Amino acid sequence: MAKKKIKKEQRFDFPVSSLDFYPTFTNLAKAKLPEGKKLDGKNIMDDVLQNTEPYKDDLIYSLRYREGYNDVGARLGDWKITRMGNEPWNLHNITEDIGEKKNLAGRYPERLKDMIARTEEWTKSFVKPLWYYSVKDKELWENGQMPDYDATFEVDKLVDSPYQK
Repeated sequence: MAKKKIKKEQRFDFPVSSLDFYPTFTNLAKAKLPEGKKLDGKNIMDDVLQNTEPYKDDLIYSLRYREGYNDVGARLGDWKITRMGNEPWNLHNITEDIGEKKNLAGRYPERLKDMIARTEEWTKSFVKPLWYYSVKDKELWENGQMPDYDATFEVDKLVDSPYQK
């Protein structure tokens, strides 16, 4: 059987997460992941070889705890949501608007709400951080004021943008 190889000058133009490197490299090395190890990334090598989208129906997530709030983002195909602190949610089609100048949250509220709900569901398995961004963050966690996902995933105030319609 012929070995699978990446073709010369092959381009892989799909979003992936840096969290995919560990399971992908582990597989390439023919090593085994630790028993019961839960990973947020996935082995994407078959997708690279077949030039297929590894996250076609799955979101790629990002969340960062800050001093009293969270920055959050998620991507699904061409669509990306972000919320920085207590600012309104943003929704962008990054293929049509790579500079993310037009917030489409008001135009596609159901897409926005679905992506927010899926991102919030992802956080339900989180554990308390082992280290903190700042001393203030540590105090907020210890006082039960963080992670404050209720405020983070609030969708009542969708946008404050001239592009919302």
